[in-house]
Amino acid sequence: MPNLIATKDFIDGLFVEYDKNNNTIDLSTFIKEDFFGYDLICDFKTIEDYKLAAKENPIWESMMDKYDGISLNQNLKKDIYEGRFYQNLDEHNIFLVDLPEEQCDKLISEKGYLYIPLSNISKNWDSIRRIRNQLKLKVTLDNKIPQQMRFDCWSKITSLKIPLTSIVIFDRYILGDESNQKLNDNLYKLLSGLCNLPELTKKVNLTIISEFKSDKDILNAYDKLSKYLVSIGISNIKLNIIKHHKRNYPEDFEGLHYRLIITNYFKVKCDDSFNFFKQNGKINNDADLYVTFNLDSSNKPFFEKELNDIKRYLGKLKNLSPDNLLAEKIYFLHDKDNYLFN
Repeated sequence: MPNLIATKDFIDGLFVEYDKNNNTIDLSTFIKEDFFGYDLICDFKTIEDYKLAAKENPIWESMMDKYDGISLNQNLKKDIYEGRFYQNLDEHNIFLVDLPEEQCDKLISEKGYLYIPLSNISKNWDSIRRIRNQLKLKVTLDNKIPQQMRFDCWSKITSLKIPLTSIVIFDRYILGDESNQKLNDNLYKLLSGLCNLPELTKKVNLTIISEFKSDKDILNAYDKLSKYLVSIGISNIKLNIIKHHKRNYPEDFEGLHYRLIITNYFKVKCDDSFNFFKQNGKINNDADLYVTFNLDSSNKPFFEKELNDIKRYLGKLKNLSPDNLLAEKIYFLHDKDNYLFN
């Protein structure tokens, strides 16, 4: 379940300056109208103190019918520096805290979660606001499409600089490394931007679900990708690769037909393979790319349904013993674990 970790001083400060700029307006709107079904952790002493604050600050009041549970912690601003604070949190956490900006940046680097400092809300909320305002991109080099709407390089995703701890990629062809669909031009550029997180205190979980003609192909893909990540200095990765095959679909399964990149905060969806770019920099196919924020009330059901579909599929997979006479024995390397699957 998502968690909203908020200090009284932050929410009170946001109420006073909610219309300071587009980002403070958007964050205020998100809390009051677009975020439901979370656990709230705040630094009030008692529920009575919370109710009193809600009479004076409509943001606190609006949260009362949106959270599923509430926990009170007067030492919140100290405890978020302690490892034990995170033991019972999942991967979808928003911290609204009146801490110095540099401390929030340090916590983002170490924990992989979203920390918003009261002193500079725009710095860490601007990318979220852009995504919330329906970030739709056209995969094209055609300058008829405005630059801000044109997906002509992988930095359009990686430059969003949204924290992450986990990545799930579903694309039947992303590991093929075929002519005009090379790893160097697509997946490698994406991962080099997303996974370069040397200060993260736990390993980034990276799960790639794709299709393979043989067990040898999945072994080669795992080896090639592992070596690439090491070659660019990225070692803080827990990688698993999973084979997609329709014969393993659960009963009454609606199927996996789309292409997805999911992290703990955002989702990228496309109807075409993410092998967008050729070696010469040209585009393979015109496509539309949609980037959404997982915690928005309008997007959360879609995110949860698609993630649950993947989890249902993974639940059917089982590697066979090397002694088995079947040619195909490997359906995943080396496990099926990801923080997002917990």
